[in-house]
Amino acid sequence: MALVPGAAAGERHVAPARMTGQYRVVYRALAGAKPIGVRVWGVVPTCKHGACAVDITSRAKGATRDGTLRFRIRGGIYVRSSSEPGFSDCVGSSGHVIAYRVYTRQISQHLRATRVSPLGRTLSFRGAAVYTYRPAAAAVGRGCKPSVQRYTFTGTAVAG
Repeated sequence: MALVPGAAAGERHVAPARMTGQYRVVYRALAGAKPIGVRVWGVVPTCKHGACAVDITSRAKGATRDGTLRFRIRGGIYVRSSSEPGFSDCVGSSGHVIAYRVYTRQISQHLRATRVSPLGRTLSFRGAAVYTYRPAAAAVGRGCKPSVQRYTFTGTAVAG
């Protein structure tokens, strides 16, 4: 089975391509989200051949890595979701902490190859991420509000 570039809206279904190596990823913040900028992803497949789940480490240029994220394949695209209770504090407009570690951060990300090498490796991709912050019920009464940050991103394989 030959792999072809990722499908755009309305095109036929395409098998996922293998992701491996380093990618330069450019994030675009949407609707008031905090800027992320450019990141470098190190991608390690969990299998020896073909497309499979991948472990991704992400870092800003010159910075240490943020940790490792696992993306799985579902419906021909790479997806990731997570939930982290007690992720952050609720801070009032004066800058003072109203409640400590009351936000749960939920992350949903997906990506799809847009260009694939003749050997089936992802050369470029595009995707989206949604970060939702929900305060604990007790914190809502103290003025802590939920928020959502949305991003799109594109990635390009780094030669070498």
